[in-house]
Amino acid sequence: RLRREAELDARRRRAAEEDAERTRQESEEAERKRREAEEAERKRRDAEEAERKRRDTEEAERKRRDAEEAERQEEAERKRREAEEAEQKRREEAERQRLEAEEAERSRTEEAERQRREAEEAERQRREADEAERKRREAEEAERRRQEAEEAERRRREAEEAERQRQAAEAQAEARRLEAEQARRLAENERRRREEAERVRMEAEAEERRRLHAE
Repeated sequence: RLRREAELDARRRRAAEEDAERTRQESEEAERKRREAEEAERKRRDAEEAERKRRDTEEAERKRRDAEEAERQEEAERKRREAEEAEQKRREEAERQRLEAEEAERSRTEEAERQRREAEEAERQRREADEAERKRREAEEAERRRQEAEEAERRRREAEEAERQRQAAEAQAEARRLEAEQARRLAENERRRREEAERVRMEAEAEERRRLHAE
């Protein structure tokens, strides 16, 4: 009986020990599970925190990127406006230069046209002056020729007059010569006539003397 009691006590102790061990193990298991649960909860919270931080980081990164994008877009918009303003200024400058070039070209064209008209006017005046000079020279030449012709005509007339006068003088000289010759002949004839009359008279006187002598 004592052995059985001892065995029962031993069995009870073993059962108690087993219960205690089982309780311990269950407690340990519960503790382990609690710790695992706590760890899981911690990990979950850590994961949630990490996720939150990741989301916060992503949100911050997104906001940073958005800010950078907004800044980039704002910079791009600023540069675009600046480029548009520069392009506008360039177009305005190009338009101003074009207008200035057109004005310069118009002025150059007007100046060239003015110079062309002046050159044409100068050329016209030169031609008119040349024409006037030519006409003056032609008039002078015509006057010179007229005067030469008049001089030649005068000289011709003078020559004709001189020739006429020479011929008239020759004619007068010839007439005077003829008159002189005629007078000479008349005088010679008169002399001969007188000589003949003298001779006849002398012969008559001689005849008269001979007659008287004969008587």
